Amino acid sequence: MKIIEILDNLENENITIDEAVDEILKTEHEEVIQRKKAKFIKVKVIDGENGKKVNIPPIPLGLVSGLTSFGLLLGAKFSEDEDLKKINRKDLKKVFDELKKHPPFKLVDVLDESDGTVVEIYTK
Repeated sequence: MKIIEILDNLENENITIDEAVDEILKTEHEEVIQRKKAKFIKVKVIDGENGKKVNIPPIPLGLVSGLTSFGLLLGAKFSEDEDLKKINRKDLKKVFDELKKHPPFKLVDVLDESDGTVVEIYTK
């Protein structure tokens, strides 16, 4: 039973509040089990002018997180850009950890209408 149906039953007094809570908790538990969590990040680019595809294989989110953190550390050490030094690597790790908790979805979906170039970044 979907949550909206449970709430409708509660509103129509077909079930009690305790029964509604039990049903909602059961429904949420079933939904969590059924969801597939993201494990990879995928980048796909299609050049609109000549139709060339740049298809980067899926990269594990853990690896992307580690490489990004390492890259920021090196960049901050050797760069004079103060903004780069302000980025907190722990916060960036939290972003990647959150991406792992959710089902796959598109992060970026860009279509350049002038030449047909497509850029997609999504979790998988």
